[in-house]
Amino acid sequence: STWGGDIRTMVWRVLCSFAAGVVSVLVLQKFHKKRGSIHYKIQDHVISEESEEVEEIVREQLARTISFVGEEGFQSLRDAFVIVVGLGGVGSHAAHMIVRSGIEKIRLIDFDQVTLSSLNRHAVATRADVGLPKVEVMQSHLLEVCPHVQIDARKTLFSLESAEALLDGKPTFVLDCIDNIDTKVDLLKFCHERNIPVISSMGAGGRADPTRIRIADISETQEDPLSRAVRARLRRLNIQSGIKCVFSNERTPVGLLPRGDHIENAEDFQILKGFRVRIMPVMGPSPALFGNAMASYVLCALAGNPFTPYPPLAMSVTVLKRGFERFKRIELQRKSQILLSENDFRYLVDEVWGGKSVYSGKTHRVVLSRWNLNEPASMTNSILLTEDESDKYEAGTLHLTEQVTRYIQSRISEMVV
Repeated sequence: STWGGDIRTMVWRVLCSFAAGVVSVLVLQKFHKKRGSIHYKIQDHVISEESEEVEEIVREQLARTISFVGEEGFQSLRDAFVIVVGLGGVGSHAAHMIVRSGIEKIRLIDFDQVTLSSLNRHAVATRADVGLPKVEVMQSHLLEVCPHVQIDARKTLFSLESAEALLDGKPTFVLDCIDNIDTKVDLLKFCHERNIPVISSMGAGGRADPTRIRIADISETQEDPLSRAVRARLRRLNIQSGIKCVFSNERTPVGLLPRGDHIENAEDFQILKGFRVRIMPVMGPSPALFGNAMASYVLCALAGNPFTPYPPLAMSVTVLKRGFERFKRIELQRKSQILLSENDFRYLVDEVWGGKSVYSGKTHRVVLSRWNLNEPASMTNSILLTEDESDKYEAGTLHLTEQVTRYIQSRISEMVV
C-alpha cells in the first residue's frame, strides 16, 4: 500500500542518514587521532616522516611559495635554520612571514613580555596575551599556522656572554631585530667575526613613509640616528662594512617623547639596566614593513634567488641640485657644450650609478665625470667618481681596471636599451 511504501522509504532514509553519520564520525575520529599524534610529535620537535598526509598538506599550504622559488629553492628553505633575535614590532613580523613562507626550523630569542601598548605593532599578539612572554605567544601562534615547523623559543636576553649558546647549531641566517644599541652591536660583532649571515633592522620608530625604506650595507645607511650610532661603534671594532641593514632615509617627523619633570630617577623606569627610558612614537605599519623587508631578503637569499636591493638615494634633492650646478660650471669652464639636463644628471647619479663611485664604490662626495676625457659629458660618456678620484682620473694618475670598464659598459648598454 501507499502507507506501507512511505514507511519503508522513511526507514530507509533514517538508516542511510545514520550510516552516513557513523562514517563521518569515524573519519573525523581518525583524522583527529592522526592530527593529535602529529601535533604531539611536532611539539617535541620531531616531524613524522611516515605521514604522507602531512607532506601533502604542507605542499598545498606552500604551493605559491614553491611556484615562486622552484623545487630546489623550496628544499633550501626547508633545510635552513633561521634565528630571530628580538620579537617586537619588527621581529614579530619578520618571524611570522619567515615561517609562513617555508622555513621549518627557527629559533626565537626575546626576554620581554607582551604589553598593551605594543599591540599597535606586534604581528600576532592579542589583549589576551598581555603579560605573557613574547617568545611563547609567537611560538603558539606560529604552530597554529604551521604545526610542522620546529620552533625553539628562548625567553632570555641576548648578550655576548650567552652568544655561543644562543647562536649554536650553525644558523643559516640571523635576523637582528634588537632596539638596544649595546646588545645590537654585540650580536652584529659576533656574527660578523664568525661569518654568520646577518641582516639588521635599524630604527623603525618615528617613521611613516614606506617609500623611504631601503636595504643596504651598514656603510651606506643615511638619515638614521640608530644606524649612525651602530656604524660608529662597529668602526671602533674595525668593522666598516659587510652587514646588510634595513633602514629608512626619511627624516623622522617626531622624536623621543619627553621624560617628564616628575621623573627624578630615570633608571628606576628602565626595563633592564642600560636600556632606553624615553619612548619613541611608533606607527604600526613601519615596523611591519621593516620586518617584512628583512624576511623577503632572507627568504630570497636562502632560496637561491637573491635580489639586488635598489640603492638608497645617494643625495637629497638639494645636494643633487648643487651637484648639477657644479657640473655645469666645470663644463662651461672647459668651453664644452652642456648635453645633460638636470633630470638627466639625477637619473645618471641615482639610477644608473646608484650614487656610488664606479671605481671604489664610495658614496661620499661623488661627482659626475667624463668617461672619455676627449668627449663632452653625455648620457653615454658620464661616470661617477669621488672628487679626489675624478681629479686623479683627469690628471692621468688613476686608471680604470678592466673589471671597472666592463661594468661601465654593461650599465651604459642597459641604459641605452
